[in-house]
Amino acid sequence: MKLNELNFEEYGTWPTSVKLTAATVLMVFLLIVGFWFDFLPQQEELTSLQTEMESLKKDFEKKQAKAVSLKQYQEQMQKMHQSLGELLLLLPEESEVPGLVEDISQQGIAAGLEIRAMRLMPEKQIDFYVELPIEIEVIGTYHELSNFVSNVASLSRIVTLHDFYIQLANDKGNGKTAMVDLIDPLLSMHITAKTYRYNMQAEEAK
Repeated sequence: MKLNELNFEEYGTWPTSVKLTAATVLMVFLLIVGFWFDFLPQQEELTSLQTEMESLKKDFEKKQAKAVSLKQYQEQMQKMHQSLGELLLLLPEESEVPGLVEDISQQGIAAGLEIRAMRLMPEKQIDFYVELPIEIEVIGTYHELSNFVSNVASLSRIVTLHDFYIQLANDKGNGKTAMVDLIDPLLSMHITAKTYRYNMQAEEAK
């Protein structure tokens, strides 16, 4: 029997073999349609949910680890605040800056240096503290300069040294510059000392 001879309105009269073939074709067609329009979208959704579940699981594990260590973190934070408070005590108040300049000057004199200049430069606001640069020009031997730098770094208040350069001192015929020693010559050093002041107003505003 040919396909064009089949009467779809009288499928009950079809031969059994034709009925089985048609039923098989219809079943395969329905399976393909169901797989394409139903199973595949569900499979994609399942894969997406599995990926999301893995991500949430990892996030949960991280948060759980933090929760377990919360007390330890709190203790570390308390120690950090305590350390910060101790460091802030090393920052000079505005009224103490002239005294600090005097201390630096005394360290230069104690090291045997000739102090040519010591100038307070404009303050610079940086986050919760203010930077106070001091430009310094001194003359002395290499040993005297190294002693001065070491003594300034050992001050009780925080003082950092920056942007220094050293050259042979010019002989101007007076003071220490009149003494020229080829073995231990006099050197001129320009250096910037920076101290810092806690800016409570900026911190409170923040």
